[in-house]
Amino acid sequence: MLIEYRHIEPWLEKLLLEDPVRPSIKPIERVSRNHSVFVLWKDDKPASICCAALLDYVPAIEEELFEEGHEHFDHACLYTIWSLSKGSGRLMIQTLLPYLRKKYHIERVITLSPTTEMAKNFHLSNGAVVYRINEDVDTVNYEYELYDI
Repeated sequence: MLIEYRHIEPWLEKLLLEDPVRPSIKPIERVSRNHSVFVLWKDDKPASICCAALLDYVPAIEEELFEEGHEHFDHACLYTIWSLSKGSGRLMIQTLLPYLRKKYHIERVITLSPTTEMAKNFHLSNGAVVYRINEDVDTVNYEYELYDI
């Protein structure tokens, strides 16, 4: 079961402090204004976590995730995703994409990913394509195709 969190609870804060991808982002920032935390639950335990920002542009650096002044959000940017059980990252992507499309009417799902082999293999094996390599800041934007639901 996928649940979207728009506020921080103690158990969620503890979990977010263990983020292996973007540990510098404070838990409270992950649920501000246009940001949400998604938790995929399996057997009453968190199996996978994804943090996303609704934007109207494709960010190249972490700071751009939190820019003010944007009102029309048609992009969902997945900026961290990690698994607590085998296969749950893939299931998170498969569950989250239609959820975002239906709930927020977004037109694009992109990522702000590190330039690691792990990130590359994960996103490419889950159907994303490289949208842009940001060589000067060591990030990659992958894009997932959205299908009509």
